[in-house]
Amino acid sequence: ADGFSKPYEFFLTFSCLFYLFIGFFYLRKILLRMFTEWVTSITLLCIVFGTHLYYYSTTEATMSHAYNFSLIACFIYYTFKWHEQQKLLYTILLGSIGGLIILIRPVNIIIFLFPLLYNVKSLIELKEKTLFFIGHWKHLLVIAVLVLLVISPQLFYWKHVTGDWLFNSYVGEKFYFSKPHLMEFLFSYRKGWLLYTPIMILSIIGIILSYKHHKNYFYGLVIFLALNIYILSSWWCWWYGGSFGMRPMIDIYALLAIPFALSIKWIIQKQIFIKILSAWIILYFINLNLFQTAQKRYNVLHWDSMTKSAYWCNFNTLKMKNANDWKLLEDQIQPPNYEAAKKGIDEYDFAPF
Repeated sequence: ADGFSKPYEFFLTFSCLFYLFIGFFYLRKILLRMFTEWVTSITLLCIVFGTHLYYYSTTEATMSHAYNFSLIACFIYYTFKWHEQQKLLYTILLGSIGGLIILIRPVNIIIFLFPLLYNVKSLIELKEKTLFFIGHWKHLLVIAVLVLLVISPQLFYWKHVTGDWLFNSYVGEKFYFSKPHLMEFLFSYRKGWLLYTPIMILSIIGIILSYKHHKNYFYGLVIFLALNIYILSSWWCWWYGGSFGMRPMIDIYALLAIPFALSIKWIIQKQIFIKILSAWIILYFINLNLFQTAQKRYNVLHWDSMTKSAYWCNFNTLKMKNANDWKLLEDQIQPPNYEAAKKGIDEYDFAPF
C-alpha cells in the first residue's frame, strides 16, 4: 500500500470520472435552460469527445482540469439560481465552490467576473449591476468569508512549513504581462489551442452569434475569454510544459459550452446542405481529437516540441513502426529553451501565415 499500485491508480482515475459526471450533470441543466434536448445532447457529446477534456479525464486524470471544469459548471449554474432568487443556500454554494476553484488553480479566480457581467448589455446596465451587488453586500461578504475558509488550510500549511502565509511554489517562474504569446497560444504547432482543438471554433462563432440572439451573454463571454487567454498566454511557459494541446483552456469549457450550443442551434435551423456539411466537419473534428489522443498516448505527438514538419509528416501516423520513424521525429521536433523563456526571452519563432 504505497499509493502507486493498481488500486490507487484505478480509483484516482475513477474519482476524476465521478466528478466529471457531476460537472456534466450541471452543464446539462445549464444548457436546457436555453436550448432543446437535441442541442444540449450534441453539445455535451462534442465537449466530451471533441476536446482534450477526454484525454485529461482518462489518460492524465489526476491533473486539475477535469475537476475545475466540473466546479466551474456548478458555479455557473448556481450563479443563474442566485440571480433568480438570492437565497442563502445559493450564496453558500457559490462561496464554497468558488473557493475550491481558486484553491485548485488560482488563476481561475477570474470566474468571479461571470456573475458581475452576466446579463449586462451596456455600460448603464453594468452600473446597475454594480449597484445591485452593493445592495446585496451581505451575500458578497458571506461568499468572501467562505472562499477564505476553503483556501485557509493551504494558507496554514504554508505558514507551518515556510513561515509565510503566502508562498509561491513556482520558484523562478512568473507572468510576463507585457509580452503575451497570443498567436502562439492560439495557433502554434507546439501547442496552439485552436490548432489542436479545432472544434472550439464553434464556440468562437457562437460568441459572435450571441450578440444578436443572446446579448445577455455576449459582453461577459468576450471580456472573460479575452482576459483568460491574455493571462494564460502571459505565463512564461505559455505552452504549459509536457502536455497535450492547450490544457488550461479545458477549465472554462463549461462556460464556452453556451456559445457552442448556440452554434449548434444555428446549424440545425439552416438548410439541409449546411446541416450535412456541418455534421461532417464536427464528426471530423471529433475523430481528429480521438486519433490525436491516441497519438499522444503513443508519443507520436511530442509533449512540448512539436513543429509544423513534425505535425504534418506524422499526421496520419498512429504508432511508430521502427527506430527510423523515431529518428525522423527526433530530427523534426524543436525542444523549447526553458531557461530563455523563464527570463522572458522569446525563444519560439512563429509566423501564423
